[in-house]
Amino acid sequence: MTEAGAHLNKSAFKDSGFSKGLRYNIYCPGQAKLADGRVVFVGGNNMNSNNGQYKVNIFDPETETWAPRATPCHRAAWAAAPHDDPFFEHLFAPLYEAFFDDPTNAAKKAALYFLPNCNPVTGGARATVTMEMGFPFIRYEGPTVTSPPDRSDMRYARWYPTALTLPNNKVLVLSGVDQNESLGTTKPTKIDPATGRTVLDLDPVSGYTKDALTDGPFRDSVIFQVVPEIYDPEADRTRALENARLISPVYPHAFPIQTGPGRDDWKVVVFPGSLLSSLGGDQGFGGFHDGKTWLFDVRAALADPKRGTPGEKHLTFVDSLGADNRMGTAELLEIDKKGKLLSHKIISFGGQIPDPANPDAVIATDQVKMIDFAEPNPHWKSQQPIYQAATNSKSTPLPDGTVIIGAGQANSNPELEKRANLHFQLHNPADGTTKKLRVKSTVPRSSHGNIHLLPDATVMLVGDDHTNSVPVGDRVAPFGDADLGVDTAEIYYPAYLFNNDGSLAARPVIEEAPDEVKYGKDFHIEVEKGTRIKTVALIRTGLPTHSQSANIRYIKLAFEQDARKGELTVHAPAVPAQAIPGDYMLFVVDKNGVPSMAKHVRVPVMRNDDERHEDENHEHDRHEDERRAKR
Repeated sequence: MTEAGAHLNKSAFKDSGFSKGLRYNIYCPGQAKLADGRVVFVGGNNMNSNNGQYKVNIFDPETETWAPRATPCHRAAWAAAPHDDPFFEHLFAPLYEAFFDDPTNAAKKAALYFLPNCNPVTGGARATVTMEMGFPFIRYEGPTVTSPPDRSDMRYARWYPTALTLPNNKVLVLSGVDQNESLGTTKPTKIDPATGRTVLDLDPVSGYTKDALTDGPFRDSVIFQVVPEIYDPEADRTRALENARLISPVYPHAFPIQTGPGRDDWKVVVFPGSLLSSLGGDQGFGGFHDGKTWLFDVRAALADPKRGTPGEKHLTFVDSLGADNRMGTAELLEIDKKGKLLSHKIISFGGQIPDPANPDAVIATDQVKMIDFAEPNPHWKSQQPIYQAATNSKSTPLPDGTVIIGAGQANSNPELEKRANLHFQLHNPADGTTKKLRVKSTVPRSSHGNIHLLPDATVMLVGDDHTNSVPVGDRVAPFGDADLGVDTAEIYYPAYLFNNDGSLAARPVIEEAPDEVKYGKDFHIEVEKGTRIKTVALIRTGLPTHSQSANIRYIKLAFEQDARKGELTVHAPAVPAQAIPGDYMLFVVDKNGVPSMAKHVRVPVMRNDDERHEDENHEHDRHEDERRAKR
């Protein structure tokens, strides 16, 4: 934003960070919403580039406060910094002078890294060293460290991890990367002919180093975290599942699926990923996984008495998608009036495939594939492709059960519309068709853009950075930092909001609906008398990022309607694997395909009374089946 824009918006915002209890940087974490609306942030980046973070931070939007975490020594010092010297220039200026006079002196170098009384080594902290890929990863523990330990901490530091809310309201954490921050930056040096000492090779005019600083060894130390972890919000504690190791790229896709009739009958679909053993134990593998798709039995891994023993258990191979990460995804379910799962479709749009001309490179693909986990033998099936190969497409289900696709980046072609997918597309999961729409975005968007279904059934395409707007070789644009955010959002009005003549269609209205929907219990909706309803759907409001849309799911519900009275009796999902606890938008769609405005509802965690009701329903269904068999 420009300075003028920042001042214009200043009055609309208030601080909800450090003053409300946040003690850590929130930068590229994994994120998930709990059943009560709180937001979980796992990992991220707290210091130099790409090294992961151990922290699990929780924000409560109702109270606008953060779960208490120990305050890092440096963060406390910054909060208490002098107003006339917020960056401690008076403190560090002589230390920098001393370092430049003697740059190979380890003590003088160390003095630049920590404020007084905040040095984890001299402050008595303990250093734990683990060897990963031949590099020592060091974690300090003690009162002076930059990340003092909390019981909620993950065992492994992660940047760009996936966080997924589970049917039991716990959070699964997958993948993410870490690097050895102790390697730091390599500074160019030379021998001073006058003294024979090694000194920094500085430009005599600017005072800066002649050659660029390099962090090659640091970047070469990158590893992908292979151990899943489970965060329990009730205990505020995280546990590692050493027994179920799977290596995946950053932000892998994950979806809970129902595997039986009971509350605890569920597993998690994860893709892409490979068994570490198949790669010779190479935890730094950043190559192609062929879209390998797995069923992860999280509950079995947690209950395993050898949970702490490294292994590759509780993972079942399903199929290969053929494309790797950076694809858009959508998840859609349909449930009948008895709570039986009729379909559970996961759809993949685009992504990356190996480049036939270069085995060490990948290119974008136009493939669309669908897998239905309600089928007895699910596997990926090809659908009609998107109109142009692309990675990082954005997709979200609509109230009528179709999927809108926006954005995506194809290649480095200098022609804008050949390197960026500007046209919106509409996918119909019922027949597998994908339609290129005439309407298009004016702004190319890729990994840092996002798409959201809004409560009025419109779609917002937002975000990204300027690098995707710049023609290849353009030396003029963008002005300033290429990573500056794109400060535009675009609202797309789907065709279902219009009549054939272009006028706005009359919309059905939800006049009354519950605030909560409980598992296995019918609920009632009132619409205007005489309105014929074709579809009732719940859409969970999750937290998408980087084309990964974990926990945003469309659920089509069975219902009966008394049109004369305008009353609908709707059959709720039977178990948490069908509707993950949390916040949902409730839509009705009329006989003309026009959706209502959404009603916000919450699906609470299944408790004991729900379990008894679930058992009663199963017993009732069993007796009904027996009576039918006798007849």
